[in-house]
Amino acid sequence: MIYILFWNPDLSSMTRDRMTDEMTEILYYGGCFNWSFWEYENVRDGDVCYLVRCSDESGPHGVVLRGKIISSPYQDQDWAGRGRKVFYADWYPQEFIDSEYSTPLSPERLEKAMPDFNWRGGHSGRELPADYEELLEKLWYDYLKELLPELNNGLMVNPRADELTPQTLDFWKVINSNS
Repeated sequence: MIYILFWNPDLSSMTRDRMTDEMTEILYYGGCFNWSFWEYENVRDGDVCYLVRCSDESGPHGVVLRGKIISSPYQDQDWAGRGRKVFYADWYPQEFIDSEYSTPLSPERLEKAMPDFNWRGGHSGRELPADYEELLEKLWYDYLKELLPELNNGLMVNPRADELTPQTLDFWKVINSNS
């Protein structure tokens, strides 16, 4: 299954600076993120997630990351401090477009291909309909290939991620050959 995570740096406990710091730490030393999942009931270790940057004034909107879920959901304290019952799952990034330097995969492009899914926000951790899973994978990797010449340091591939996809490994080889 694929889950769509939404990230608004202006409202989230995951600020832009915190994302940069944690991403750097994960890429150099290993580790993972945890994120709240609205539709947590079917989340399983091994599922895929995409992170959509949305609804903030400080940067562009769109898919910035593909990752792998590495835990079952668990209940923990409400990230917003409102006392809600919140479930989280752990995941690590596989590919990440730094939206400060490169344009994310836009909601307009996603809406054109998958018009009945809200790509502009809402509850984080929403299950993508199964009919769209292959399409999103194709859109993501086609977009990365399209951007590759201009990405320079704007695309990060996690070398510590286990079970990398063949596409991730291809991007890793290209990035390292340009260094």
